[in-house]
Amino acid sequence: MSFEPDSLGRLLLRRAAAQPDDEGLVFPGTRLTFRQLERRAMELARALVGIGIEPGDRVALLMPNCVDMVRAIFAGSLVGAVLVPINARYKRRELGHVIGHSGAVVVLTTDVVAEHVDFLELLLDSLPELSYSPGGELAAPSAPALRHIVVFGEPRHSSIRDSRWLEDMAAGITADEVLGRQDAIEVGDDAIIMYTSGTTQLPKGCVLTHEAVTRDWAAYAYRMELERGDRMWAPCPMFHMAGLGPLTSAVGVGATTVSMTHFTPDEGLQQVREEQLTHLHSSFPQITAEVLCHPDRQPDDLCSVEVVMNVAPPEMQRQLWATLHSGARLVSIFGMTEAAGAITMTTPDDPPEAVVTTCGRPLDGVQLRIVDPETDRLVTAAGEPGEIQFRGFNAMTRYLDDPERTAETILADGWVRTGDLGRLDGVGRLTYFGRLKDMLKIGGENVSPLEIESHLGAHHAVKLAQVVGRPDDRYREVPVAFVELHAEAEASEQGLIDHCTGQLATFKVPREIRFVSDWPMSATKIQKYRLREHLVGDS
Repeated sequence: MSFEPDSLGRLLLRRAAAQPDDEGLVFPGTRLTFRQLERRAMELARALVGIGIEPGDRVALLMPNCVDMVRAIFAGSLVGAVLVPINARYKRRELGHVIGHSGAVVVLTTDVVAEHVDFLELLLDSLPELSYSPGGELAAPSAPALRHIVVFGEPRHSSIRDSRWLEDMAAGITADEVLGRQDAIEVGDDAIIMYTSGTTQLPKGCVLTHEAVTRDWAAYAYRMELERGDRMWAPCPMFHMAGLGPLTSAVGVGATTVSMTHFTPDEGLQQVREEQLTHLHSSFPQITAEVLCHPDRQPDDLCSVEVVMNVAPPEMQRQLWATLHSGARLVSIFGMTEAAGAITMTTPDDPPEAVVTTCGRPLDGVQLRIVDPETDRLVTAAGEPGEIQFRGFNAMTRYLDDPERTAETILADGWVRTGDLGRLDGVGRLTYFGRLKDMLKIGGENVSPLEIESHLGAHHAVKLAQVVGRPDDRYREVPVAFVELHAEAEASEQGLIDHCTGQLATFKVPREIRFVSDWPMSATKIQKYRLREHLVGDS
């Protein structure tokens, strides 16, 4: 089943009208029908209008998966705002950059996991120059558009707003005022600025339209055979397309979204079992395998499961498929933030070997080609590798305020360079080989080595740092830093790790520091592949 592209807000309005009493959203301890979800989103949308949010304003969301995150996604869309989901694992440096660079007018956050992560303290730490006007609005030179920080929970600060204040702001605004904005929202308007790490030092903002997001995930729903009444498991973070996308698909077709704030294997298995889930968008093997291969799993625990989405090497895909009952199937995918999520997917009629060894064919309306990265010539022979490039409705419009990077990535004829290496077989299925450049992929997160290198380089003892990925069974790879110290300078491995801890997201902190005094060089560049060879050889 599929659905017509639209804004996220209108998708929810239509679903609440068509299936008001059907279960729309489930978190541990909370169940909402589509009507209840729409009402909660509308309450927040009225508050956003009440605090002065205009169409096109940027509304940042710093939250893990939770009910407030979901209603904020739809509320922002209802008022015509551009959503800025922020990676909840970011620390001071990344947070300050995203809030300022995105032009966020308001940041919505929560204390739902305050015993583990204090988002408010992180925000205040990332904006040390924050000041407060007599009228209660905020001011920060590094984030000139920012006016409010709102906490769903206890604000603990006189100038930080809470949900009670939002209720007051909503009081004078009617639902009709919110609904009146719908006519002005076009599917080609900016919907989301999703930040992703690249070869730059800091995350860059991919600007995605309503059509890119909703049409991409409508096509996904079709390939997943997701239909009204199905139950979609979406444990991945909703600040990524891997979490926001399945939510979009489920609301679009009328399926129930089942999620959790923090994944653990025990709770994941329990949720799959008790909620009788039909579709699992676990996506990453560190989630999929820990549920499907859980030591406490009983034969009937996954009897309701029909489709499992997972991306992994062929041998792991075969092992995971073997754990499913005979009527269930595995699906593979290739995508990226710049494509609003999916670019290719396997289909129900693909043979099993094609599912485990390829990423399937392009979605309808998306074109794919392979280009020689050295000559920029089109690769026409089936099976020949090259850079994967795509073109279609799902392509981002630009990197926010970065015309140079945009021009490097989006070519004049609309083709988007992925920087990934792959090949097409004779029937158009894509096989993915890896990155052309040095981007790390850590547990599903794109990580720029340059960002880690730059932070290490700020340490007084560090002359030069180079970061590469070490293979890891759980996270696919983890960062390892090779470091040369200044003459007569001293630094310990733990000292450099401590230098990164709390300043970079935890998954970016090097797992190991190796000290070197000379480097493997080409004529002018350090040969990172030789550094990787050292790691692989040692392992």
